[in-house]
Amino acid sequence: MPYKSDWGRENLVLFAVVDVYRFLEELAGKPPRDIPWHYLHADQGDLDRLTAHLCERLKSVDLAPYSLELQMWWRDHQKADRDREENRVLELRNAALAKLTDEECRLLGLSRL
Repeated sequence: MPYKSDWGRENLVLFAVVDVYRFLEELAGKPPRDIPWHYLHADQGDLDRLTAHLCERLKSVDLAPYSLELQMWWRDHQKADRDREENRVLELRNAALAKLTDEECRLLGLSRL
């Protein structure tokens, strides 16, 4: 039987939930432990809520004493947030420009991207 990776996005969400749980426990000073992901029943909404909670905690923490894994997760998460915000602003700008005629853009000194 060939190996496949079609076991579903829901398992990827569960893996991410386990990571967030581990990071929250690390911040709480608890020792590392294996979290049995296959017993969890979590969805994207759960992951979003846990991630928001973790982000709020990380905003006021010096990460130096914590794991490199947590530090890298926070760095990558902040970059993804910045990229998402830049894309949102660009989409809003383009939507606003789409409402203007070429002459209106020229008069305002704006260029379409």
